[in-house]
Amino acid sequence: MDIYPQIASAYLEEGDRYYQQQDWQAAITAYKQAIQLNSGFASAYRHLGHAYFRDGNASAALEAYSEVLWLDPHHAPTYYNRGIVKTFLQDYRGALQEYTQALQINTDYAKAYFNRALTYLRLSARQSAISDLQVAAKIFHGQRKHAYLQQVLPLLDKLKQSQDLLNSHSQDAIINRQSVSSC
Repeated sequence: MDIYPQIASAYLEEGDRYYQQQDWQAAITAYKQAIQLNSGFASAYRHLGHAYFRDGNASAALEAYSEVLWLDPHHAPTYYNRGIVKTFLQDYRGALQEYTQALQINTDYAKAYFNRALTYLRLSARQSAISDLQVAAKIFHGQRKHAYLQQVLPLLDKLKQSQDLLNSHSQDAIINRQSVSSC
């Protein structure tokens, strides 16, 4: 029942203080109290998801993030966070869906492109990874987020070099196969 929104906000702030202190259990308790007072408090559910994940309870984090999406289905960062959790759980196809959903809502979400690229790599979809890394680099550059850009560019260079190497070896294999066929 949504009877005490101001008190709920105070519990959210208390939870945030515990979160900053890395006292995950106390943060979880405070966030749950905020939710009990205001069941439509999407921020409290989102912060609860963060605390659960940091505390090692990935399934509870997913449940909390699902509540956020029930309240606000167009919240791209929550889809992104679900992607992070699913990556942690090694549900790469599920993570890919979450990052893609975040990008459908916010096409300038560079971190979602970056993490989707890493997920594509885990699924051996190198070309898709390169494409997403290129988009992430462009967005990070435009946003002047140089620290992120410094993570993206070396990986992108390595992938492009390895792709060039693969392409040249594939051509060699084709040539060798043709020469064997002609004998």
